[in-house]
Amino acid sequence: MSERSWWESVPAAVAVAGLITVGVLGSAPHIPAGPGHREIDALAVGLGLVGAWALLLRWVQPYLMVAISGLAVATYAYLNYPGGPEYLPGPLAVMTFGFVRSRRQLYAVAVAYLAAMSVATLAAGDGSDYSAFLGFLGWTGAAVLVAEVLRARRERAAAHRETQRRQQQQTLVEQQLGLARDLHDSVAHALTAINVQAAIAERTVHRDPEAAAGAAAAIRETSRSALTDLTQIVKSLRSTDDTPTSPDRGLEDVETLVEQARRGGLQVELQRLGGEGRDRPGGDSSDREVGVPAALAAYRLVQEALTNATRYAPGSRVQVVIDRRQGLTVIVRDDGGDPHRADERVQGSGHGLLGMRERVLASGGTLEHGPRERTGFEVAGRWANP
Repeated sequence: MSERSWWESVPAAVAVAGLITVGVLGSAPHIPAGPGHREIDALAVGLGLVGAWALLLRWVQPYLMVAISGLAVATYAYLNYPGGPEYLPGPLAVMTFGFVRSRRQLYAVAVAYLAAMSVATLAAGDGSDYSAFLGFLGWTGAAVLVAEVLRARRERAAAHRETQRRQQQQTLVEQQLGLARDLHDSVAHALTAINVQAAIAERTVHRDPEAAAGAAAAIRETSRSALTDLTQIVKSLRSTDDTPTSPDRGLEDVETLVEQARRGGLQVELQRLGGEGRDRPGGDSSDREVGVPAALAAYRLVQEALTNATRYAPGSRVQVVIDRRQGLTVIVRDDGGDPHRADERVQGSGHGLLGMRERVLASGGTLEHGPRERTGFEVAGRWANP
């Protein structure tokens, strides 16, 4: 909806002035002068036209508009011309004044217009006739009422637009926060893997060149994947459609995470229970049952859990379970790692589990994590109806 409604536009004001002009010119020969009234002449027609076209002054000087229109109508009444469309500009000026000025100013102008018309009527005729005063009071009151109704409608429309703008802004902020989490997960995982592979290459470069070359290849592959994600996220943030999207990741990509973790020294076992197919838009029916938000959240859960295992439990045995028999359950558990490799542990930001919980909850799931009974750590995400 536009900021200015149709009744507040210049074409609408021109149309109203034009209709009054047609009414004044067309009715002048046909309105008889009653007892005590003057015949409609050129002056009467001129007053009607001046009052009508003064309505266009609303955007230049609204007070001047009311003054000219009101004076034209008051003069018409004072000269004791009969009723006709010449009286219309006065109430219309009061009404349109309310479109551009405050409620208090509208009431003040309405009272001033009503007082001027009362004085002009009393000066022109018998002061004991209250019908003219009641007529002016009714028309002025109607003008104020219409102005208030249209003002309220405009204010509701403006409030609705503001609410929509804030909702769109909030949605955009939430999408950008999601992208920030994706960026953190991807980069943190990649840097952790690169750190581990670099340490392997450094230890084996002389005694086992083949292992060092494998570590270098793993670094190249991990960095390439991270750069791909980073490029997609930046491209999404710079898009012009205000709908940033996360990198296209799902449960089928877990194998890549597992391979990277294995190259980082973890002994990872991946177990899938139930469900086949892709977890991306356009996949098969099993994909649609899982849902893209849940599949992406599950992927990030595995990514963060494997990153934490690489950091805090180097050399550990890790089990990744993806169970899609009833809803979706993803479990990642490690055995605590090799105690002789404690010096290889890498400290993280401490926000990984918090971000993981936020992501799982946002996708409609629940998250549990904590130490295992004997040793190690376990993370479990569950989606009842993803």
